[in-house]
Amino acid sequence: MSTKDLDFIQERLPFTHGIAATCGLEMRIGDTIIMDERLNQSNERMKKAYQEIVAQILQIKENIVIERKETTDGDLIAFCLDWRTSRNWDEARRRAAPLLNACKEKGLYVVESEISPFANVFPFQVDKGEALSKLRKQLDVTGPVMYLGDSEADDPAFQLADVSVGVKHRRVMPRLKCKYRLEFLELDSFLTNLIEANFEFNDEMLARNTSD
Repeated sequence: MSTKDLDFIQERLPFTHGIAATCGLEMRIGDTIIMDERLNQSNERMKKAYQEIVAQILQIKENIVIERKETTDGDLIAFCLDWRTSRNWDEARRRAAPLLNACKEKGLYVVESEISPFANVFPFQVDKGEALSKLRKQLDVTGPVMYLGDSEADDPAFQLADVSVGVKHRRVMPRLKCKYRLEFLELDSFLTNLIEANFEFNDEMLARNTSD
């Protein structure tokens, strides 16, 4: 599950059987592609907002890039404003704020974080909890689910998962609604231990989340 689009994910994870891409707007189960039925109603509004923002970004000195999120057919369904390569994140965020506010005024759904140097824009409200529920149903998963994430956008999925793990890969970990926490550099050994335990999870594998 990711806010990245399907082409981006499946190129890097070709072995994955189930993918909920662009926060669930496009899913792939095996060889079957499933689109959110609401997409056709909002596509033109997204295209117009994208074109207007591209023109405005070119006039901003701060390094803010715009990332298209497309369907496998190449249609625009969402986009991301990203300033992580900017030298001054605070200034870049300030410059990006009017663009994001304009998207909100157009009725688009903006997902942003207090500490992350990017923001995603969707045609309507989405959340990873709903995407997780859809993916679980499509995969016919009836047993317990572990969910790993690293941002506030993962909170709805954390709350639905049986085991929720927040991964810290930045200096400051955001306040996440997860039960456990894990340093990014510990991720490899954790997954190795989990596989060796035949996916039988126990509390000793992870530290409790104390961010609250």
